Amino acid sequence: MGTPLMGIQLQENKRAIDLLCSLDYVNKEQIGATGASGGGNQTMWLTAMDARVKAAVPVVSIGTFRSYIMNSNCVCELHPNGLQHFEEGQLLQAMAPKAVKIITALKDGNAAFNVHQMLKSYRLGKLAYQQQDSADQLAYELFDESHSYTIEMNKAMLSWFNKSFNYRQSLPIELNAVHMLDTSRLSVLQYGIKSEK
Repeated sequence: MGTPLMGIQLQENKRAIDLLCSLDYVNKEQIGATGASGGGNQTMWLTAMDARVKAAVPVVSIGTFRSYIMNSNCVCELHPNGLQHFEEGQLLQAMAPKAVKIITALKDGNAAFNVHQMLKSYRLGKLAYQQQDSADQLAYELFDESHSYTIEMNKAMLSWFNKSFNYRQSLPIELNAVHMLDTSRLSVLQYGIKSEK
């Protein structure tokens, strides 16, 4: 169809932001994005391409485009002809001055996401943040973990969003404050039948 899988993911994620913005209880000026692995890549692209996302925490996903090509990443994470145009660090530059914290796992088995590849992109991205006097808005944190999104990583993500949005900074982070819904309640088409809600 001529639309890369990455483009379809971006369109779907932008529609998710549309949905959030349609809800009267959502603060449209404080939208953040996070995800791990492929979800971290989607977080990165969405943050760069949608002005409504003000803060982001991509987890176990930032490396370099060159390293993606040399590893076994999903084709949905590759920008067609991307290296002919820019590297991942320049995509981070496009996010400036948004609040972006990169979380990287020191024991990640995927060489594309290892700390050395992340630091190459981080250093390149930091240049744009420094030029815009917002160097503190781009940060990273390393965890002695494998390719995952652990409770400690979740706490770091919540702390970043709290700081970025000036929210509950003095209060302890309570992970039990978030109640995950059963995926069957979130389904639009269940057993091939469209939900009325």
